[in-house]
Amino acid sequence: MRILYGAKTAFDITRVEREIIEIEESMSLKSVIEIVCSKYPRLAKEIDDGDVLIVHNGALRSYDSGYDVENDDTVEFAPVILGG
Repeated sequence: MRILYGAKTAFDITRVEREIIEIEESMSLKSVIEIVCSKYPRLAKEIDDGDVLIVHNGALRSYDSGYDVENDDTVEFAPVILGG
């Protein structure tokens, strides 16, 4: 699956814009996030604080949304955009 670090905060933590993680079978979005956060522990705090959003195949998702992720999916850690 493709992991994108679109949020500046996520990029600052990971120092990469994207990476590929190969999975054998589908897994929960929550498990994917846990895998990424085990590699980049500071990212978990930013997600918990609401400073980084989770986007799965173009749709905003919550951490424990229950969606499954397939190997050809995209998960993005996206910036929070505020308007006025």
